[in-house]
Formats: sequence, C-alpha cells, structure tokens
Amino acid sequence: MQATPGLRGAGLLVVRIDVAPAAEEEFNSWYDREHIPEKLGIPGFLSARRYDAATTPGRYLAVYDLDDVAAADIRVPPTQWTRRIKESWVKLERDVWVAHGPTVSRPDSR
Repeated sequence: MQATPGLRGAGLLVVRIDVAPAAEEEFNSWYDREHIPEKLGIPGFLSARRYDAATTPGRYLAVYDLDDVAAADIRVPPTQWTRRIKESWVKLERDVWVAHGPTVSRPDSR
C-alpha cells in the first residue's frame, strides 16, 4: 500500500475495533489482505490508514478518507473470512464524519 499525505476528501469513515487477544494476528492479516483492498475498490474511498492503540492492546483504529461520504454506506457481501473474523470482535464503533473546512498543514511540512 502506498502512503498518501494529507486528507483530500469530503469526509472520513472512522472505525474502532477491539479484538480478542487470540485473534489479533489473523485480524491484522484479514484487515490488510482483504478488508482494505475491498474498501479501496469502492468508488468514493480515497485512502485508508490503520492505527494500533498505544496504551490498549487489541484496540485498532482505521481511518478512511472519503471523496463522497455516501460511499461509507456501500456494503460488500461478507466473505467466509469476514464472517469468521467478526466473531473475534469485542467492540465496534463506526462513524462517518463530514469535513468542516479545508485540510491545513504546517508551512514547513513536506
């Protein structure tokens, strides 16, 4: 995956998932190999970036930059892998955010 600087879209899809400790390795594999490519194949998704919580093991955050916030409502039929991995989720929070003003960067940022 290629890193993209800055946010470009009209909004964000922000997803936080807490995963059972025994399933973290498979969860990360699923997310990187299946889920992100699937999302980026949907028109309106511009980019994706994942984060691990610095202080809470098993807590993950994904931020998707959206050209069109309506894209967040498009659902792809779940694969067997998706159905299985969802069983390991302890908590899921999912929100769509609409941009409130332009992206602002430090003058010296590259």
